[in-house]
Amino acid sequence: MMKKTSMVDKLYVCQSCGLKKRKYGDEICFTCSTKKIIDQTDKLTGRTKETQEKLPIIPLSPSKRKSFKSKLFPIGLKEVRASRRKIIPDYIITHEIGSGGFATVYKALNNHGKEVAIKLPKFLDETVSTSILDQFRTEADIWKKLKHNNIVHFYKSDVQPFPYIAIEYMAGTNLKEVMEKHRFSLEEAVDIMLQILDGMSFAHRMASVHRDIKPENILFTQDGVPKISDWGIGKFMASEGVTQTIGTKGTLAYCAPEQISK
Repeated sequence: MMKKTSMVDKLYVCQSCGLKKRKYGDEICFTCSTKKIIDQTDKLTGRTKETQEKLPIIPLSPSKRKSFKSKLFPIGLKEVRASRRKIIPDYIITHEIGSGGFATVYKALNNHGKEVAIKLPKFLDETVSTSILDQFRTEADIWKKLKHNNIVHFYKSDVQPFPYIAIEYMAGTNLKEVMEKHRFSLEEAVDIMLQILDGMSFAHRMASVHRDIKPENILFTQDGVPKISDWGIGKFMASEGVTQTIGTKGTLAYCAPEQISK
């Protein structure tokens, strides 16, 4: 007796490529759907095949990382005004590294002269809201559990006199800036990808989800080791505590489909 094939199991003609490989309920097949997502992402980020082919290839394989060091990963720094240098006990803030939606990251020195990065609320002259406090507490709770070679190291956090998080200072730039100036070979791209996946896998084993993986949040050490940074909208899955209340849950161009649908 022949087994009947249900409508769900049948394949239908894709409205995009015309091949009979579309599943029931979909307008286009998986291949065309993936291509559409890639095209939309390229449009949002301004990246094209033509622009990528013009970029020089740089060595990022493990055996060649030290050959380029900081000269290929210069990080832009801006000196801070004197009034901001000693606002956090035990640290001297020297430079501003960058600023995001609700926080600014600074380069600083601790009491032992070690370089660190300090994440502070963007607006220190105003009363820090409860939501900002909760945001910093949640990020710190997640980050301090994640000790891995491909995750930026967490050192310390507090809410007095301002909410702050002290983390590893990354002398290199981020992946976005590198990709804007250079083109990776397949070996180099896979090398970076596997290290980032290793860090993400560890975070998932620790029941933590980043929710905003994108090139800007992949930072490099001076020797070219990639590390995941910025757990500001991350979620600790084993907790019923605070989730993201500021901004969107991720960056549209890099969101997983389930993030957008929810």
